[in-house]
Amino acid sequence: MSQGHFSRHLSRMRSLYTERRKALAAALEAAMPRQLDIRLQDGGMHFVAHLRGGRTTWSWSSDCAARASRLGRFRSTP
Repeated sequence: MSQGHFSRHLSRMRSLYTERRKALAAALEAAMPRQLDIRLQDGGMHFVAHLRGGRTTWSWSSDCAARASRLGRFRSTP
């Protein structure tokens, strides 16, 4: 740690995860532009996706998961 290896590692990981987060948010916005409003947060590896149009029921969420699964982009776990 005194040689700066850990700091460099953290810096690389922050950059990597920032790019991955942006890519995921962009893919979701492209796939569902009318349904989702993506808001990137200031820090961390997360973002918030607001459902537009008030469709917040579980069945709609299940429909989204089923569609993503059919496209090979989501695998649900039991």
